[in-house]
Amino acid sequence: MTDSRIFRDLLDELKSFKFSKAIDAMLPTVTFIIASRAVSPMTALGYAVAVALSLTLYRFLKKYQWQYALAGLFGVLMASSGVLLSGQAKGYFISSMANSLLLFFVAVISLTAKKPLAIWLSHMSHEWPMDWYLRHDIRPAYTEVTSIWSIVLIIRFFLQLRLYFDSGLAELAVLNTLLSTPVTLLVLIGSYVYGIKRLKHLAGPSVIEFKQKQPKPWLSQSKGF
Repeated sequence: MTDSRIFRDLLDELKSFKFSKAIDAMLPTVTFIIASRAVSPMTALGYAVAVALSLTLYRFLKKYQWQYALAGLFGVLMASSGVLLSGQAKGYFISSMANSLLLFFVAVISLTAKKPLAIWLSHMSHEWPMDWYLRHDIRPAYTEVTSIWSIVLIIRFFLQLRLYFDSGLAELAVLNTLLSTPVTLLVLIGSYVYGIKRLKHLAGPSVIEFKQKQPKPWLSQSKGF
């Protein structure tokens, strides 16, 4: 498979991403940062919760996609624990650090159990047979991708930790945002490109070939990871 074909397929995979989804997740945080300059951390947190709740209700009532707005609301509620514990506006970002660390441990545990996190996420997204993922000529690709994720996650955690102690609130917000959505998107793109090439090299069957129990030689998975 040519690189141009891989990137065309990748664009198809990313078509479902909409700018409004990022807005739903980021607007409550922006509200908190701006409000915290004028009011107490708890009052600013109340504003952020109100914005997240309003977005969720608006999209639900308008029958738009409301799941990402709900995720933004959940994120604000999680962040509130950091503010309550620290009593500082910076505490808003403690949950983000905790999330990085938690995902790192989940990835490591999944690797130890020989059922990599990448397999579970792909299985939930595509609903492909679990037996296909666990083949000796398929699983290594997902194991390697999960290993890369675990390295990225632990690096991100230590960067977030250092930023928490060394940066101001506004700077922390900007840098933490860059370490979240943009880095995640880049990692997912890299995972897709690497995963497809690795599956081709492993020469296992594609999902369709596996379901139809086709014999060798296989074309291998060419779209979707």
